Amino acid sequence: MTQYSHSKLGTFQQCKQKYKFQYVDKVKVESKDTIETFLGGLVHKTLEKLYKDLKFQKLNTKEELLNFFKECWNKEFNDKILIVKKDYKKENYFE
Repeated sequence: MTQYSHSKLGTFQQCKQKYKFQYVDKVKVESKDTIETFLGGLVHKTLEKLYKDLKFQKLNTKEELLNFFKECWNKEFNDKILIVKKDYKKENYFE
């Protein structure tokens, strides 16, 4: 049975061909994450670590969380991440 969501119905209303490509034909479109999306994901991952550790009575220090964030940044940042602002580099976002 087909399941509908708000975004599926919105896509259908916006453009029936786009709906067909995306949900019927399942055409994959290569997209780049923006630096803002990447940073948001890292913040989410860091907060998730904080709260998961709290469930087990472990309170991370600010330094531990910053180190975790930095490790994730170094491991996950890649050239496919799109920086839109002119003359900005990754160093402008995290030093």
